[in-house]
Amino acid sequence: MFIATLAALLFAIHPQRVGSVVWIAERKGVLSLFFILLTLISYLFYVRTMHFSRYLLTLFSFLLALLSKPIAVTLPILLLLLDIYPLNRAKLINYSINTVSYKILLLEKLPFLAFSTVSIILTLAAQKNSWGNQNRNITHFRTVVKHG
Repeated sequence: MFIATLAALLFAIHPQRVGSVVWIAERKGVLSLFFILLTLISYLFYVRTMHFSRYLLTLFSFLLALLSKPIAVTLPILLLLLDIYPLNRAKLINYSINTVSYKILLLEKLPFLAFSTVSIILTLAAQKNSWGNQNRNITHFRTVVKHG
């Protein structure tokens, strides 16, 4: 418990992260980190127990992470990497009882990849609309400045 408290304290007072903690507009970074960590922890519990309810909790926390900040789109790849190395769920060289094939692992990550794809499309569409509005405002500003 002491180590977790110390880590939270260092995160709160570190100069690089103080903006996320203090500035209200940057709360999305802290919220996103919370849901990303919740996704990772619930995924570890899912791998340990293989209960479908744990899988749904992982998927739901991932969706909340995506809704808080789009950087969470990288999480499905991280989950696959976790399956390969620390969790040893994938068949690489040696075949043990606890390993599964890559196809099963990819099928398990398909809902995560689908949510990531939707998030990427929505983010790009929102940025495209935002960029179009900025161009219109700049053009209007130039017209006003040029013609008085």
